[in-house]
Amino acid sequence: NMGDVQANSVFVEGGNIILADVDRIRTRTADGSAPNTNITIQNIGNTTGISLGQSVTNVVAATDADTLLSNTGANFASDYSSATKIVSIRNESELENVTTAGLGRNYLLIDDITLTANHTPIGGDTAFTGNFDGQFHTVSNVNVSGGTYGGLFGHTSGGTIKNVGVQGGSITAANAGGIVGKAESTTLKNVFNNGTSINRQNTSSDIGGIVGYADNSKILSAYNTGSVTSSEFLAGGIVGSAYSTTIADVYNTGDTRNGLVGRGNNGSITNAYATQSTLHSTLYNNTNTKTNILGNPTGKSASDYTGFDISNKGGDSTVWRIYEGQSLPLLRAFLTANGTVTVNYNYTHGGNESGANN
Repeated sequence: NMGDVQANSVFVEGGNIILADVDRIRTRTADGSAPNTNITIQNIGNTTGISLGQSVTNVVAATDADTLLSNTGANFASDYSSATKIVSIRNESELENVTTAGLGRNYLLIDDITLTANHTPIGGDTAFTGNFDGQFHTVSNVNVSGGTYGGLFGHTSGGTIKNVGVQGGSITAANAGGIVGKAESTTLKNVFNNGTSINRQNTSSDIGGIVGYADNSKILSAYNTGSVTSSEFLAGGIVGSAYSTTIADVYNTGDTRNGLVGRGNNGSITNAYATQSTLHSTLYNNTNTKTNILGNPTGKSASDYTGFDISNKGGDSTVWRIYEGQSLPLLRAFLTANGTVTVNYNYTHGGNESGANN
């Protein structure tokens, strides 16, 4: 994230290029008021992987948002009309305006966001049908008080939600989940709930740490640490009710009655654990396939998790990582490194000035 860039010309070269808000690349003038159209993009060895976008603010303000997005990058120094068109979310105001910008678009979260007011879930009676990439950012202080659908997203149908998590706050609804209240034909991947409490609105509420009610969906690589408050069979640490839904590589450490899922049928759970001994209610019946699911595990060695794609070594490409003798399995997608990196560089500027760091 480079922020605003002012330059007479810009050349970007790489293998996966995202310009989330092309209007922030400005011509080098006194006020930098005009977007720069002298931009060259080269995607090495690949004709795909380029994403060009506008902010939610620009899309909402546009007379014709579709034309705005289709023209994005039209004046770049190559034909990128086939580039993926995205809408970037930079702050709370833009997150709360996603519904206005369009429920069927491709969205990219640019930064962590802490909400200061009650959240209106994205998608309700009209479902969210687009794609949302959180880039592993977090939306904090998510509070939803009542309604049919509660979560970061209320109701989704189709599309993908990935690489995003919620933290803190409290969600109460008839269909309540940390990420989605009700998910239909939706793929969720690399999503998490870190301490957002999920509460039922009534005794027939479907509530889960990640999704309240899932139908014909996929929940892949996800974890929950938030409490899911209900004594009913419709509550689960990952999902409350799951029908024809695939659940894989998930774990729950949040307080709840059913560690993974409440009820459902015709689905599957693979490579999962919860810190409860009860993983699902009796209404998660035998039409579901259950493989390598563990209740209240204590093992802290990779050898304790037969069937898991797991390693006790850093740098491996397995789904799970365990710190031998120290931790339960963790999902590698969410692990971040801390430390200092030394970079060697050489540069030349204007043909005359040069420098190096060796």
